Amino acid sequence: MSENKLTDQESAAGETPAVTAGETPAIIAAGKTPAAVAAAPLLDREAIMAIIPHRDPFLLVDEVLEMTDTSIVAQKFVSGDEYFFKGHFPGMPIMPGVLIVESIAQAGAIVALSKEENRGRIAVFAGIDKVRIRKSVFPGDTMRLEVKLTNQRGPIGFGEGKAFVDGKLCVSAHIMFAITDRDTSAPAGNS
Repeated sequence: MSENKLTDQESAAGETPAVTAGETPAIIAAGKTPAAVAAAPLLDREAIMAIIPHRDPFLLVDEVLEMTDTSIVAQKFVSGDEYFFKGHFPGMPIMPGVLIVESIAQAGAIVALSKEENRGRIAVFAGIDKVRIRKSVFPGDTMRLEVKLTNQRGPIGFGEGKAFVDGKLCVSAHIMFAITDRDTSAPAGNS
């Protein structure tokens, strides 16, 4: 057999196999490649719900890929089954820009509420500035959320966030939030 010919396994699939001989049977059985295992989320939905109080249908972060004390990279899988697509817009479903900003805020809340001093508390919007919507988000898209907390003075914090689809910037925003106890009313708004 010449070096330019595909193996029988490669030609049957029409491409180079994703699973290599060095992988463990459990990974192969799960249908995962080494890259998929390496890209496993840091936090899944259950772990996220242990940090922030949001629940379906308003939990807008599905997994966390990276997180430090001041930044996060998270994802939202936009399935098309979300409640808002029924009316926004029939025949041309587009994720509302305000909900993309909410996704950014929820990702930031995961960082803020992961800190020991904020555990068991809640983060609420105190302000939104410099919002720019550059590209629509559609069913089937995976939003990559990148948020950096830039400052915190007492219970008031500030952050900058961006939402991307396929590496293209969709939304950017500066957010302001207040950290409060769950059993008291929020000092600035209730969202």
